[in-house]
Amino acid sequence: MRREGALAPDGLAGLRVFLRAGCQECHNGVGVGGGSFQRMSRHGDYFAARGDASPADLGRYNITRRDEDRRVFRVFTDVEVRAVVCFLRSLDEGAASSAAACATPSPAR
Repeated sequence: MRREGALAPDGLAGLRVFLRAGCQECHNGVGVGGGSFQRMSRHGDYFAARGDASPADLGRYNITRRDEDRRVFRVFTDVEVRAVVCFLRSLDEGAASSAAACATPSPAR
């Protein structure tokens, strides 16, 4: 069932960006993620670009010891992504300017 006006215009714009970027390939289901494990990242080799590898970069492999689980991580939920974005904004913009945006509650589901 589709409801007109279910998303505010800025929410609809955000959904379009989310879909265009292919985020739904990993971030899906209840909570828009959190229920699956995926290899990081779909936009190139994050670890090679970053350098300075650590044992934590092995991801799920540290638990299972299966080679196919190297660099596989649990997919963040929408709430977790929001927290990370707020944290990163606070580094860039300063805590005072990002605090209001981060304190705004997420819409109820």
